[in-house]
Amino acid sequence: MSQTVIGLIVVVFLVVLGQVWLVRRQAMHLRRQKGQGSDRSNGDMTPDYAIARTWLVAWRAALGGAVFLAWTAGGGLDAFTRWSAGWDFPPLVHDVGMIVAVALSWETVQWTVGGYGRFGIERRFGFNRTTPLLFLADTLSKAGLLVGLTTGLAAAVLMTGGSWFAAWAFWTGFVLLGTWVYPALIAPMFNRFTPLPPGELASGLETLAERCGVSLRQVLIMDGSRRSTHGNANANGFGRTRRIVLLDTLVDLLTPGETVAVAAHELGHLEHHHVTKYHFLVAAVSLIWITAFGWAVDRAGLLDGIVRGEPDFATALAVLVAATPVFSVFIKPLMGFFIRRFEFEADHFTARHADGEALRRALLKLHQRNATPHTADPLYAAVYQSHPQLDIRLARLETL
Repeated sequence: MSQTVIGLIVVVFLVVLGQVWLVRRQAMHLRRQKGQGSDRSNGDMTPDYAIARTWLVAWRAALGGAVFLAWTAGGGLDAFTRWSAGWDFPPLVHDVGMIVAVALSWETVQWTVGGYGRFGIERRFGFNRTTPLLFLADTLSKAGLLVGLTTGLAAAVLMTGGSWFAAWAFWTGFVLLGTWVYPALIAPMFNRFTPLPPGELASGLETLAERCGVSLRQVLIMDGSRRSTHGNANANGFGRTRRIVLLDTLVDLLTPGETVAVAAHELGHLEHHHVTKYHFLVAAVSLIWITAFGWAVDRAGLLDGIVRGEPDFATALAVLVAATPVFSVFIKPLMGFFIRRFEFEADHFTARHADGEALRRALLKLHQRNATPHTADPLYAAVYQSHPQLDIRLARLETL
């Protein structure tokens, strides 16, 4: 076993161990909150549910690390190369097939952990409404999308002849295009979106738009109740595909005034161009990561001992696909920092243009419905939580 392989195993082990340590800190924090009776969101169920969901992070990290090591230190890429050597296809097909297989193996981890979370934890605490047949249909649809999109993207990158900058450019373009077409083409494959019907809520949103001096192109209600009782809302899309989506579970839970406040928060994301800023941030971080990985492969011999013979660009690209989910944990604190800032800005927008008190009530109701704790371990929150802790968020709202 080469020093590179040993070093890789040690690094992955430490990365996974660090995440398990953070999860354990969060679980201990939640147990202390339960023991002190200080969590106000949903009685005794909240810490138990949150603890169970938190440990999924550790399982995902451990399984992802195992898959990465299986492809690299375990000889998975060499085994695939020898097996695919009997294919009577052009080399490009072999290379694309290897990359698609690596991507599918990681998605298998996601589906496994997600399936347990859905039918183990979510069902146990009464949140799940997804049937096994619907989950299977969702999984197969996502697998088909993954295979098709990964095939096209991998083929385009490989045909550049081995340029890491081209790999970054294609990936960034793919993400931006996906963000633009997702609301119109992909999301309707999984959910039904209906225009907001006339009534008090629609009138409130019209008044909000006039007060803000903006045009609300699309405010849609999504049938989230088909899969879960959790309530939520989001803003997505670029340009003409910009829209605000309210889950039907949220609309059923909140009063019209509270729903308008939530929509104002999402409108704040759009007016502050948070979707665009987020993707620019992703593009910058991706450029640094891919450049550093390319340097490690081309100049530092990262793949020496991992694959037999001289590693080619396709093999390196497959390792990049396998490594990104494992080592993205180092990027999460930076991304979380900016996303939390975006949330505070959207709250400020709501306090200026709508009803901050209604947003406060809505947040409390949503945390109650979703069994989300009000506080978190600071280190765990810095790495994993994209939204601010509720107590901090409510304190800032009160100052506004």
